[in-house]
Parts: sequence; structure tokens; C-alpha cells
Amino acid sequence: MFLNKIAQERSTFVVSLSFEDENGISIIPDSLTWSLFDKEGGVINSRLNVVMNTPTEVTDIFLNGDDLQLSNSESELRVKRFLVAEAIYTATNGNPYPIKDEIIFFIENLKV
Repeated sequence: MFLNKIAQERSTFVVSLSFEDENGISIIPDSLTWSLFDKEGGVINSRLNVVMNTPTEVTDIFLNGDDLQLSNSESELRVKRFLVAEAIYTATNGNPYPIKDEIIFFIENLKV
């Protein structure tokens, strides 16, 4: 999924996650983790399998500071990032099911 909002380098950016079951009904996952990657698959700011202790129907992930820092080699006007969310929810039949989604967003490379 692509986000329409563009993050500003070294600022704060909120990614809101929500999940649905197989019938399109909003759910609260039993567990939720997320990871942040650059376009080569490198982990950004040690953000690998970050646990969200109390996921809700809509869970906000706040990225800031080093999460949105660009390296000197990233000279494009906008730099692509990937946030991967992984959740488990228990369906009405009692079985746990995995959910995995990739959220793609861009960081605007500020020159100052």
C-alpha cells in the first residue's frame, strides 16, 4: 500500500494501521510488530520487529528523528521507505491467522 502523505526528513510522521478480518470487519490484532526498511532492504534505525504492546482498532506508529534521517548517499528529491507490519488475530472459529502488509512512503530530502 502506498501512502499519499510525504514525510519530511528528520521530522515526525505518523503511520496509522488498521486491520480487517476475512469478512472486511475491523479487528484488533492479538499481537503486532513492525519493521522499517530502505529500498535495498536495510533496516533503518534498528527498527526490526518492534513490538506494539497494546494494538488497537487503529494503531499509530510515530516515526521521527533517526527513523526519517537520510544518508548522504540518498540524494534523490524523495526517498522511498518500507514499513512492514505483521499481526496475528484470532478468528471467530478460534484459529489464529497471520496478517502481513507493506506500507510504502516517501521522505522528502531537505537540503538544509
